[in-house]
Amino acid sequence: MIPIPRDVIAWAQRQLRAGDPDLADDGLIGPDTNGALMGWAYDHEADLPDFWPDLPDERLMAAFLQIEARENGRDPGPVDGWWGPRTAAAVEVMTGAADPLWRDRLDAERPAFPVETRGQQELVAFYGIAGRSGGYRPPLVQVPVPWVMRLAWNTSATRSFLWIHEKAADSAARALGRIASSYTEAEIRDLGIDLFGGDYAPRKMRGADRHSLHSWGISIDFDPVRNALRSDKRTARLAQRDAVPFWSAWESEGWCSLGRARDYDWMHVQAATRGY
Repeated sequence: MIPIPRDVIAWAQRQLRAGDPDLADDGLIGPDTNGALMGWAYDHEADLPDFWPDLPDERLMAAFLQIEARENGRDPGPVDGWWGPRTAAAVEVMTGAADPLWRDRLDAERPAFPVETRGQQELVAFYGIAGRSGGYRPPLVQVPVPWVMRLAWNTSATRSFLWIHEKAADSAARALGRIASSYTEAEIRDLGIDLFGGDYAPRKMRGADRHSLHSWGISIDFDPVRNALRSDKRTARLAQRDAVPFWSAWESEGWCSLGRARDYDWMHVQAATRGY
């Protein structure tokens, strides 16, 4: 996790003095600050994710700042306890450290991926034509993965990169970097995001006469065995609580999870919003 700056923590401590007047604003999350945060959290359970009691101190502090930002009319993104660029920008404005045009700048920097319709015209307009087996290949970039990927169908074989369309490559690299900073190696393996299920693959969708998004190099599959096409939030491994930071990393870059959006195909993330 990206560290929260000490001056921001000190600002938060001054806000928390409403419940603990003697709390020092030293910019350190020690036992007194943790106690003040816990007292605040019990009063704001309705605003927090249901897993908040499991959050480490710094993530609970981030959640406090996210809710403070919302209550002050700013948009820090989801209340997930992750200190990322969107939360930092919102808090900077709230504390007077930045101007209120931060969202315009952030939105200008975030990739604006197209909507995927059944006709796929928007995909063609943005990415160009889909790849063809034995023929045209879209402009692809090898995006390094910060952990070892194993092929789901042959776990003794490994991959160190993903083939991604050049228009989505930078955003994928940022998402992967955030994921790597959110999990240990053991947690990555337990979650199954080290199991490669597919990236660029020119083909049609199953049971449909239109191109799979894999044909553009704008979708990735993880751990397809435990996140089968028809699995849902009750059965898919990536629908569990510990996968939230994984999906938040992709969504912060404009990618779409069909699992989170439609509750199926939980293996899959794509650089296009599903529009049907």
